[in-house]
Amino acid sequence: MINPRIYAFNEFKDLAVFLYERMLTKQQGDELDYLMPFVVNGSLACELGLKALLSLQGIDHGKKHLLAELFDKNQESVRRAIVEGMPSLLDKSVDSPEFRKWLGVISDNFRKWRYWYEDNLETNWLFLYEFMIAIGKVFENPYVYIDTTE
Repeated sequence: MINPRIYAFNEFKDLAVFLYERMLTKQQGDELDYLMPFVVNGSLACELGLKALLSLQGIDHGKKHLLAELFDKNQESVRRAIVEGMPSLLDKSVDSPEFRKWLGVISDNFRKWRYWYEDNLETNWLFLYEFMIAIGKVFENPYVYIDTTE
């Protein structure tokens, strides 16, 4: 039986990938038609994925929703696997200024972009995409990264 949290992650991830690919193939200026739904769905996928990883590790995530907080609760090996799975990052350490900067930017994207008219919006769509895909790669063989003896 598939873990319902992993299933939900994959459903939102697949939709976000579809939107991302559509965004890349649109004419200049039209790609924004897909940006908001990509950011909302991709951010929710990341939240669900990080929560699923935490549950596999036996770590309670509480009612946290910020991606940075959820990411930081994961075991070091899981955090490293996610960062190392992001090809555009030059520094592949979990504490690199580049990674921390962009993780901070996307951390509350789900709330901010759902209510786009209430906030000044900032994101890094490539970072969000790679972060989401890297989370998914951990699910391909999670117990390579998760220490079950802790």
